[in-house]
Amino acid sequence: MNIGRIKVSVLVVGTILLSVFGILLQSPAKAVEGLLYPRDVISNNVLGAYAEHAIRFGLPVNAEPITPTDYILIDMPFFTNLVAANSITGSYEGTPVYTVVGSRMRVTGISVLPGNFINIYGLKANNPHEYDWFDVYIRISSDIDGQVIRNEAHVIATITTGTVTVTAVVEANVGTLRITGSAPPGMFITYTEGGT
Repeated sequence: MNIGRIKVSVLVVGTILLSVFGILLQSPAKAVEGLLYPRDVISNNVLGAYAEHAIRFGLPVNAEPITPTDYILIDMPFFTNLVAANSITGSYEGTPVYTVVGSRMRVTGISVLPGNFINIYGLKANNPHEYDWFDVYIRISSDIDGQVIRNEAHVIATITTGTVTVTAVVEANVGTLRITGSAPPGMFITYTEGGT
């Protein structure tokens, strides 16, 4: 028997076993959750023009809260010349700190509890040069570089809030109600008959 071969074999088998156990003991990756009703309303949608953004989102009720050491990351890969936001409204506590690095704005220093909404105002940037590039990503991360994402949403910056509310009252036995037009998938129309 060659003792040198036995030592090498034991070393190789030991390394393989340690690698397998290391893989098995790793915790499973957590799925990234979404955000509630995210949107980015811009002051204009002219290609290449300078526009102001109003970003809104809510934290799902089952999400981890945002803490002052967390980061709200607003990634705008096709917008240029970003200028940091200057105010936040909604249900939050703390003093926001805004920074811009390239096409990403970061907000830190605030707490947001699950189920609450915030609005971020004053972010400015030059619009993309193609209408297909108005992508905005809103992410919640525990690290400054966004390597660990807990919540994420992808929206298209638009000049509207994306909501339309219409109310009509038709007197009983007097008229008819007709709705025509087109609607996106998932749109609901509610009729109430005989009361409120």
